[in-house]
Amino acid sequence: MKPPEPPVNDGCIRLYHGTTDEAASSIMENGFEPLHVDELVGAVARRYDVSTDDILRTATPSFLVDARRVDGDDRISLHHKIIMAEFWARIGGEARWEALRSVYVLHHPEVDYGDPATWEWAEAEVSHVPTVVLIDVPYEEMRNRNPSMPSSLAEWNALPELFEVMELCG
Repeated sequence: MKPPEPPVNDGCIRLYHGTTDEAASSIMENGFEPLHVDELVGAVARRYDVSTDDILRTATPSFLVDARRVDGDDRISLHHKIIMAEFWARIGGEARWEALRSVYVLHHPEVDYGDPATWEWAEAEVSHVPTVVLIDVPYEEMRNRNPSMPSSLAEWNALPELFEVMELCG
């Protein structure tokens, strides 16, 4: 049985990028920008009075540590299911989420990084309006994996007409 094709409207597939309200505003104004992992982790470290090195050591292995190794993450996480983008919008991005989970472990050494308590605490600490950026991508570009299909931040930024923002409730 052939899997169903994604919905196509006006020749485009709607993709979703979950983020924060602040980041969505920046995306609409400046396009996608690389994640500055050291700045993000530093802000979390200062807020909770722990060291950046301790956060990174606690988070190993993770997206956070991998992104830092390459001096930021220039990948764009896009989903064809809005529920996935809503999840990332609510937690405010993977690097921040992992930094917060690390802080919980540092303050509760009896808890393992994978413990659900780290997720619950991190979710309670997130203080932003979850927002989804909607991106309509030409179906043929996706289907054929055309080399002209944007694959980097710079290429996506050249297509601002594809962006639209939707704030999520609660």
